[in-house]
Amino acid sequence: MPGAGPLLLQVDEPALGAVLRAEVPTASGFGRHRAVDRPELSEHLEWLFAAATESGAQPWVHSCAAGTPLDLLRGAGARGLSVDASVLVSADHDVLGEALEAGEGVALGLVPAVDPATAPTAQQLTDQVLGWLDRLGLDPDVVGQRLLVTPACGLAGASPEWARRALALCREVAANLT
Repeated sequence: MPGAGPLLLQVDEPALGAVLRAEVPTASGFGRHRAVDRPELSEHLEWLFAAATESGAQPWVHSCAAGTPLDLLRGAGARGLSVDASVLVSADHDVLGEALEAGEGVALGLVPAVDPATAPTAQQLTDQVLGWLDRLGLDPDVVGQRLLVTPACGLAGASPEWARRALALCREVAANLT
């Protein structure tokens, strides 16, 4: 599509942390598969991300699970990270800040993925993003083009009404940040 911008390949990796920690159950459920070492995992991801890049796409990784090794993903060649902000730990924030500083993309999942009891406002979400950037020491004007605000995870469990509102909130926050 002419003028559409770069092609992104999103790789969903919600179980990556579990793979590293040997928490993936066997088919019988009586055992666990072996842990995959970080260098081995990195090698396989490097191959995948290199193939995407050689094909003209930017490889992004999405995971809304806690314990996702964001540093490993960046080191293997992911050029964008999509995360659920509610499950991040301190080290994750550092990796995301480094990614933004390096010119890579970050999709920060802040909007509830399912119908919330009380919906956040676009201003509340905007303030949350600006506070996050401030804590990281990043200028919104500098990194704004590489930062997306998204639902925390997929909208498959959301009502159609909330899915529409969630996406509208993402657009409103983006407009507030520009």
